Amino acid sequence: MRTTLRWEPGRAAVLAVTGDLDHHGVAVWREALLRLRAHGPTAISVDLSGVTVFCCAALSELLLLHARCPAPLTIVTPASPVRRILGIVGLDTRLRPTG
Repeated sequence: MRTTLRWEPGRAAVLAVTGDLDHHGVAVWREALLRLRAHGPTAISVDLSGVTVFCCAALSELLLLHARCPAPLTIVTPASPVRRILGIVGLDTRLRPTG
């Protein structure tokens, strides 16, 4: 699992994730989200188009970010495994993924 963080004008952050967000990758995922939140972005886009596995722990970390960060959160182009989990738990309407 790999994360890439880039900043856009106005302190908007884009966090791209590729690979398996399973129990092995959750610690890296959590660290990337904490680092992102600590920088006080004005908006957050999480690009999950390259995610091949999305486990419950990864979902929990995403929900914590959503709950604890005042910046608007957008899920960009979620891959099929992510879209499926968001749909099962009813977050596809709450987080409103794009793409």
